[in-house]
Amino acid sequence: MRQFIAISALLVSCSCLAPPLQARTFFKGDFERPADIPASDSEAARFLTQATFGPVQADIDKVRTIGRSRWIDQQMLQPTTPAFPYMMGLRDVPKIHGRRMDRHLHTFVVAPDQLRQRMAFALSEIFVISSQHPALITDPSPQHFAGYWDMLADGAFGSYAVALKNVTHHITMGKYLSHFRNRKAGPGHEPDENYAREIMQLFSVGLKELNIDGTPMLDAGGNPIPTYAQGAITDLAKVFTGFTYTNAGNNNIFTGSYGAFGPMKCFDSEHDMTAKTVIGNTVLPAAVGCNDEVDRVINLLASHRNAAPFIARLLIQRFTTSNPSRAYVRRVAEKFRDNGDREAGDLGAVVRQILLDPEARQYPPPAGFGKIREPLLQVTAILRAWPFQLPVPGADGNLPMARNSIPVTQVPLNAPSVFNFYSPDYQPPGALQAAGIYAPELESVEEASVYSLSNSKAYYTFSAYVGGNTTDVRPYIDLDALGALSDAELIGEIDRRMLYGTMSPGMRAILAEMLPPLASANGRERARSAILVAALSPEFVTQR
Repeated sequence: MRQFIAISALLVSCSCLAPPLQARTFFKGDFERPADIPASDSEAARFLTQATFGPVQADIDKVRTIGRSRWIDQQMLQPTTPAFPYMMGLRDVPKIHGRRMDRHLHTFVVAPDQLRQRMAFALSEIFVISSQHPALITDPSPQHFAGYWDMLADGAFGSYAVALKNVTHHITMGKYLSHFRNRKAGPGHEPDENYAREIMQLFSVGLKELNIDGTPMLDAGGNPIPTYAQGAITDLAKVFTGFTYTNAGNNNIFTGSYGAFGPMKCFDSEHDMTAKTVIGNTVLPAAVGCNDEVDRVINLLASHRNAAPFIARLLIQRFTTSNPSRAYVRRVAEKFRDNGDREAGDLGAVVRQILLDPEARQYPPPAGFGKIREPLLQVTAILRAWPFQLPVPGADGNLPMARNSIPVTQVPLNAPSVFNFYSPDYQPPGALQAAGIYAPELESVEEASVYSLSNSKAYYTFSAYVGGNTTDVRPYIDLDALGALSDAELIGEIDRRMLYGTMSPGMRAILAEMLPPLASANGRERARSAILVAALSPEFVTQR
């Protein structure tokens, strides 16, 4: 079968006569048509591609009924679909890290809190931890990871400063970036600088001073200005000393009892009490208790002028486009600094601005707008595009991610390093780099990963759950209804469900050419073959 390798080149307004204010207020919600209702299913599906793990017809219908803004309102009220309680029930099950991964995929496909889970996914690629770390492989680590994910999901629309604090105190982050049991300085020993470095470089302010639109500030010589120097890292490392299990005793904090699932506690007895000079030449006085000092540093980083444009650009790249304009970054960063109620770091206001911004809602999208879909989002979009089926009775666990023979090339909380699966500044060598175009997701594209992801798509398109009786099977996606469709009807259905009415004449011609030789095949297998070809195409892989 022909392989397609995805390399991307990279509002509707309604004006009407306004009724009197009293009438508008009295009838609001009953007779008024929201101003942000998409004009077509295709436009609604594009919005949902940005905001969920893949459009489904029910959500398309809802967005076209209540509008994008009200859909976001409703999503923000959805409670978290938790992973932790499920994982706690599997403590005696072998290889439960794989079960955690399965649970995530199952949640992404079926859970109602789609925007919350997408935001958790985005935050997990900023506040990176990884189950590849040797210290995080064994039990009860899978439960820790599930709790970490739920923490991100719970705070998806809350305060960035609170999220940064929760991440700092989480036992899994402590072990991953080694501020767990990080001691104050002593003979032959200095505090570990790992977390101090990454909380600034990757989690909050970045390496260069930024303007509000995300462009680098320059000195008199035209050079970028470093956000901080090595001395700030060294002193900040002293702030993150004294952390250990939450119920360890004061007299035995490094071998104390095993408080596995609570936030880490910071003990003054092992905390560096000296004065410190941190980012921005801010002086922290001596003899300040651990918790107070950590809180001050978290607030200092969250309110730093770099935090707004730095986090804004990262989140825009995760939801809508790899190459946002300066104006787009500015608008999102300004919302980060002030949500309209003089509150900074409101992540709910930030993601709303990202999704409803005029640049994101322009339709058709402008040239250069969009991104490569992350591998995980390609798989979930396939599963959500077609009638998804739950396991047969007796089937093993959830929709398998880690337990299939061809694992997805991107697994939540399993990046190869703290720098995530790819860099936000990656530019593929060649034409894109020469044009100054960023394409982060292409950093992970190589022959082996393309082959593996293609096979993963085939797996989820063709495979089925198997119960205790091997004849008791149920395909992941139900395609029986497609068997009776003509070639043209099948192509139209693939266009509607997977490409949202944007299929090119070239793609249509490819499918029209491949289907006639399959006329004698089982109708379901014929449909699966056509779906797989569409799923491998650049048109599906590229999110516009």
